[in-house]
Amino acid sequence: MKTVYQPIISLETQGIIGMEVLIRGDKAPDDIILDAVLSDQIAALDMWVIESTIESMAKLNGDKKIFINCHPLTIEKTETLLSKKAFDLYVSNHINIVLEITEQMPLDLEKYLYHKDQLKSMNIKLAIDDFGKNNCNFNFLLHTSPDVVKIDRCITENIYNKEMQEFIKDIKKLSMELSFDIVAEGIENGDEAAIYKELGIEIGQGWFFSGPVSFDKLKKYIESKTGQRRVENKRSVSI
Repeated sequence: MKTVYQPIISLETQGIIGMEVLIRGDKAPDDIILDAVLSDQIAALDMWVIESTIESMAKLNGDKKIFINCHPLTIEKTETLLSKKAFDLYVSNHINIVLEITEQMPLDLEKYLYHKDQLKSMNIKLAIDDFGKNNCNFNFLLHTSPDVVKIDRCITENIYNKEMQEFIKDIKKLSMELSFDIVAEGIENGDEAAIYKELGIEIGQGWFFSGPVSFDKLKKYIESKTGQRRVENKRSVSI
């Protein structure tokens, strides 16, 4: 079992906002998660991913925002979510964690809201992932009050459709009312990125920017982006 990382990008500056952590193994990721749920090991799997990611991110300079897929059952174990070693690394290395759950997962709303407040005290945020994959339940967003909503790639694939663009405008409007950020997933070309940018979406993720990469390749990717910004800053000063 290993983890890989997919950069999450500012559509305005092309700079790195954060990265999503994904698991890879002998089986497809969905099968790994299903096996963990059926064997009552999902919390252990999630906590392993969280702790190993914190250890890796501690090796990078600067602030880091990491998005980690998480099962609601794991969120209910807030008290043991991080070991003392992981928590100390998390705090001392300016690591920001965003836990992703999907609207398709069974969710005890009362427990969710209770643990959401606990996570907030630890500076851990919550995101709704794959929004729009099976349905577009705006009431779900109203009740769960997420910090981030990630638009599923099935929406992105149809972003050229005017009705879909109106849908994105509605989400954007709701995000301003409820104060959550939006990440457009599954961006595979510049046209999709440009449309989202025109619609007011500021953050994107997808193969157009980078696929999931190893930690070593992530470091090189970050260094290349940092180098680009230095060149841009020098140019702007000279002008």
